[in-house]
Amino acid sequence: MKKIIVVHLVETLKIGGLERVVATIAKGLSADKYRIQVWCAVSGGSIADDLQAQGIEVKILGISSYYNPVGFFRLARMLRSIKPDIVHTHTYFTNTLGRIAAKLAGVPVIIAHVHSTYWVYSKRNLFIEKILSRLTDRIICCSNAVKEFVVSFEGINSAKTVIIYNGVQAEVTGPNRTKTGKNPDVDAHDVVIVTVASLFPHKGHRYFIEALNMIKKDESAKQYLIVGDGPLRGTLEEQVRIAGLEHIVRFLGEKKDVGEILLSADIFVLPSCEIEGLSMSVLEAMAYGKPVIATAIGGIPEAIDDGVTGILVPPHDSTALAGALRVLLHDRAKRESMGRAGARRFALDFSAEKFLHKVDSLYNECLTKTL
Repeated sequence: MKKIIVVHLVETLKIGGLERVVATIAKGLSADKYRIQVWCAVSGGSIADDLQAQGIEVKILGISSYYNPVGFFRLARMLRSIKPDIVHTHTYFTNTLGRIAAKLAGVPVIIAHVHSTYWVYSKRNLFIEKILSRLTDRIICCSNAVKEFVVSFEGINSAKTVIIYNGVQAEVTGPNRTKTGKNPDVDAHDVVIVTVASLFPHKGHRYFIEALNMIKKDESAKQYLIVGDGPLRGTLEEQVRIAGLEHIVRFLGEKKDVGEILLSADIFVLPSCEIEGLSMSVLEAMAYGKPVIATAIGGIPEAIDDGVTGILVPPHDSTALAGALRVLLHDRAKRESMGRAGARRFALDFSAEKFLHKVDSLYNECLTKTL
């Protein structure tokens, strides 16, 4: 049987939530049914290296702008050479570049994937998105909040959209925690609070650190681990130093696999303050049975049931974040009950298996319509 050729087009494959979604599809869909290729328009990254090591085809195109029409025609020529059945694009840049090139190449099915609520789009961005939606068979939205953004803010026909929640492959599901000294980043006797996010302004780390400063005199022994990297690292490290928190806050940088850290955690925090689709790190924390403190922004309230699987706080509100931390720091029973409830919710709605089944079904639906 001839395999279905699918090209995923992304900007880069550095460590990040969007990139992990692409990797989950590339590694998870049946290799007997699909031939998956991942093309990086701009550059590769550690996830690209991992995919290649597992035998998945990855191309680095070196196209950094869509203002030069040469990029569109070059990409269209490359697509024509392999005749993909589906082109599946991710992020604004590659959604623009990829959909036009795929149309020029005569690709039967074009799918765009929207991973967040990009309220900062300009009128030009919105115009381009609306025009290109006419070239698109389906637009995947990773949450109801993202669909609302696409339909109400971008003005795109709701019938074009489909909601497919992100899915995570976690080795351990449940409230199990191991503090045996295997993880050098964790003291087995402390309450450990972890956040996993790239160090960009929209992830809200400054509010997290402000909240930690408010509760630093709390008697509970604790450690705060910040996993991720980005342009704000120096600024945030300075904020920690000025607050006198160096002895309890540690910056661990990027980690390919945060599972060991999550196993050792007691509480997970995500203080996003501007845009958020459906955080992969929140879902992974739920998979590992950890209570989540997060902002009520984007698709997060669709995953976190306030007071049941975690605590939701307003964005930009370090005082509310400090209050939520105090509640869980002092109540182990609540932490563990929320963690168990989160693990159950994860298994029901956010497993990699459920996500992949829905992507496979969408591909089949779109291909059937082209026959």
